[in-house]
Amino acid sequence: MVLGSAGGPRDPSKRAPLGEAATRKADHAVFTEEDHRDTPLVDILEEMERGAREVGRDNFTSIGDRVEAIRYAVANAKPEDTVLLAGKGQKPRSSVTPKRSSGTRWVRP
Repeated sequence: MVLGSAGGPRDPSKRAPLGEAATRKADHAVFTEEDHRDTPLVDILEEMERGAREVGRDNFTSIGDRVEAIRYAVANAKPEDTVLLAGKGQKPRSSVTPKRSSGTRWVRP
């Protein structure tokens, strides 16, 4: 399972290919927030979904809140699954939610 998104005003032409690649390479993809800045989050998620649908994929879920998306991914992973949290990495905050964790603390042992 892979969880990820595309940053706000950065190259919007990459959103659909990211959605396509995530759903092609993973059993399930979770599209979520990744510092969308002044770009409406719904626009980013819809573009990623479009990329997946254009190649006939429906193995994805979109959850705008990154922490909730991580919780969803972990809760729905099977014992033999690997969950890849792509994106924010070590950054503990985003410009959109400066007081909120990127979610990595939710999955640390």
